[in-house]
Amino acid sequence: MKILLVEDEAAVSVALVNALGRSGFPADHVATLEEADAAVRVYDYGLLILDRMLPDGDGLDFLAGLRRGRKATPAIVISSVCRSVAERISGLDGGADDYLYKPVDPAELIARVRALMRRPAELAPTSLSIGNLVFDCADRSVMVAGSPLPVARRELGLLDQLVRARGRVVSRDSIEAQSYGFHEDVTFSAIDVSVHRLRKALLAAGSTAELVTIRGVGYILRDRDTAHV
Repeated sequence: MKILLVEDEAAVSVALVNALGRSGFPADHVATLEEADAAVRVYDYGLLILDRMLPDGDGLDFLAGLRRGRKATPAIVISSVCRSVAERISGLDGGADDYLYKPVDPAELIARVRALMRRPAELAPTSLSIGNLVFDCADRSVMVAGSPLPVARRELGLLDQLVRARGRVVSRDSIEAQSYGFHEDVTFSAIDVSVHRLRKALLAAGSTAELVTIRGVGYILRDRDTAHV
């Protein structure tokens, strides 16, 4: 799952993007609503984090526009306006799923991101499984045959996409778009390295979920026990 952070304070954005990345949530960062509008037209983000006071407007107004367009992407709004119950109610009624005040503690933000991911939703199950592998969408933890499987951050993002695809092929372009931020340099071999490491970890753990390369197309995660039946 990729996150879009809309924040114009450089120090705040760097701290939050780094914290999200360390927790396994790759994030793109933009500083204006104009850039945010362009970003959401290109990528299907799993979560939005929006500052209210931006150079070209109010992040809450931007979110309200998305909601009018029936875009239901979960959103956390961050405000530096006066702390009041009325303002928070206005923000939640305006389309925010959560509402925070600055200064934002990165650890608290990560906890709130995870809490949003745990909320029941028809289109967002809390866990997904392929074979004997179970992926927790909120905690981003992996179990194989009932035992935890440690997975490095970059490979965890790859696994997230493959599991959510539910047996469909995921293209290299999609993996790059969802796993790396705007400003990250991605070499052609970077995805190959992540695929190799993830495949090796799954095999070592005895997972029946196998990572298969479809040459010239992308990758698919499928249940080895049923794929050849």
